[in-house]
Amino acid sequence: MSNLFSITRLAALVLAAAIGLSAQEEGWSGALKFGGGPVSGSAKAVTGDAAFSFSPQFEATYSFNKSSAWVFGAGYRFFPGDQTMISYIPTPQVAGQTYEARIRKPEAKGLELTSLYRHTFGESFFVQGGLRIGLYKTTFRDTGSRVTYTLVSNRITPTTVVTIQDEFEKKTTSVGLLAGLGYQLNRNFSVEVNAFTVRLGNPLAGTNTSVASEVNFGIRF
Repeated sequence: MSNLFSITRLAALVLAAAIGLSAQEEGWSGALKFGGGPVSGSAKAVTGDAAFSFSPQFEATYSFNKSSAWVFGAGYRFFPGDQTMISYIPTPQVAGQTYEARIRKPEAKGLELTSLYRHTFGESFFVQGGLRIGLYKTTFRDTGSRVTYTLVSNRITPTTVVTIQDEFEKKTTSVGLLAGLGYQLNRNFSVEVNAFTVRLGNPLAGTNTSVASEVNFGIRF
């Protein structure tokens, strides 16, 4: 009798575990997302008007039912910069003066955390909104030459040349809103469009807040 009770109890535990695993599989799902898009406003000037970003992201989704879900995301965003000429050496030069030719390569990058609510209409179309936190670092890398001209034998001649290799950094925490919509192409693939606010720091000035957007392609697993 005790053996039968033990077997029954074990079977009940296994069944409860199976039900729990089944519920977990239905509740949670994961996805990898790849995409990017344009950056508008003053923030794009931080990276020399490159005006776009791209990002890989991991997404964990908990579905309350067929239409409602909470989404948690973690990713890494890169804002590539345009190489910009900051200064150049004019001609003719003036004796006794120092001139500088400087080229700047800016970029920004950092980690992102996203939390949002997603509502699905029917089987495929969904809208979503929430918060995105970014931990970004902006870097300016300057290269060039600093030249001093003096008068030698009645001729203006460069007598001192110094190589420029400067680097400026600024870290910024960005907390902004995100809103978007998307379409589940099938069980495994999706596409979505989001708009969000982003705050980037200028290493030589203040911070700039603008609106950015992205198109993401998702692979669910």
